Amino acid sequence: MEDIEKAFEYTYKYKIGSSGSLIFGAETETLETVKESLNWYTQHTKEHCSTPIRQFGYIESYPGCTYYSNAVKNGKILDRYQYIKNGNYIINITQMSDSEYEIIGKIAKLKQSEIISLGKVIAIEHQKNNSFFDITIICPYCGSIVKYRNIENIFLEKGHIRKLGCRKCHVLNDYILNDNNVLVQKYYLVDWLLLMEKYNYNLFFNKIAENKILIVGKSIVAKLLFEQLQKNVSKEFVLYKKIKDKTEKDTVIIFTDPINYKYDLSNNSDLIKGKVYSIEDVVIASIERKC
Repeated sequence: MEDIEKAFEYTYKYKIGSSGSLIFGAETETLETVKESLNWYTQHTKEHCSTPIRQFGYIESYPGCTYYSNAVKNGKILDRYQYIKNGNYIINITQMSDSEYEIIGKIAKLKQSEIISLGKVIAIEHQKNNSFFDITIICPYCGSIVKYRNIENIFLEKGHIRKLGCRKCHVLNDYILNDNNVLVQKYYLVDWLLLMEKYNYNLFFNKIAENKILIVGKSIVAKLLFEQLQKNVSKEFVLYKKIKDKTEKDTVIIFTDPINYKYDLSNNSDLIKGKVYSIEDVVIASIERKC
């Protein structure tokens, strides 16, 4: 880790562009080593006001690599021909359970969706042909004012530009362009997935008068939240993969995919009659803060 830190410090000092990845799921990976990696990432970002870590994901066991050979030897891959034919090289080669393995995949997806370093947009100039625009920004790392030309309008529709490299210091930054932006600076769900037993869920649900709560989602997150709430909160909880029928006014709905929360809310607006929350609302409210 010291060598990695030193290498990054040289890239910052000499203004060399760099980009790295946090890849989870090696044979010795555990939830504790995932925590260690994320703690290093958080600390590095605070110290340097930026980070070259731009990708989060699973290790892929490609045919021919050591991970693949070991997976065949250890019975993780039973049919080599079918494995290669399927073309999906993400498999659990760790000693973790499949549920724990799915958790780190969800963490990687959430971290990938977060804003890493947010710069400021000074001006957006639309070109005459209306297919492209120019943008002037302030780099959050070195403070330089930089103008970029001929950017496609699709980024205006998305509401943001990600991983835009500064021409002076070469650090990659994110920029919000308009109100359509859906980028989030921090998903509190990441911490919850690693420490869910330490949350006080009654801090949130004591303020909810309704007794029937629908937990909506298909992933491991929905299942884990459902289990935690059943164990710790004295209300009626029902787990749904998706909303099929109109809900009653005295029913509370909690969507468990914070990345697509706005989409889920809009897509189910005709069926929702009661109060609606994101899992982020529950998690943030359930953190016990020490005075």
